[in-house]
Amino acid sequence: MRRPRAVFAASGEIPAAVAAYLRDRGLAVVTTRDGDSVVELTLTAEPVLLLLSACLARKNGSQVCRIVRQLLPSGGPSIVLFGVGARAADRTWAQRQGPDAVLAGGCEPEAIAALPMIASLGPETVAPESSHLAGNHDSGNGRS
Repeated sequence: MRRPRAVFAASGEIPAAVAAYLRDRGLAVVTTRDGDSVVELTLTAEPVLLLLSACLARKNGSQVCRIVRQLLPSGGPSIVLFGVGARAADRTWAQRQGPDAVLAGGCEPEAIAALPMIASLGPETVAPESSHLAGNHDSGNGRS
């Protein structure tokens, strides 16, 4: 049986702590920095989860979200859009693009771990306070 997949797309460093958390949940993690690749991977790898940065090359996270929702109107992956502006208007606009969750700012491990669709993905439970999530940040900027 093939492991369920998560596609993690970010324009910068992929936070290692988030990738490790998803692997601990039983997901195979595929990373990319390009919106076109996310669309292709969604159709070929059939992920159960997309973690999309608002800022991606070729197609941004909002564009990818709209395309995926059009191509797979039901039964598609759960989509988390992160890196969205902190203003209420930014979050409202982002939510209208069709993601299941919107995170203002970066992709912090604790925020990802708290999302209901993440908690329901795998049989293994890893608390956000576990060693690979706590204290694994190099400069306090949320990136590992």
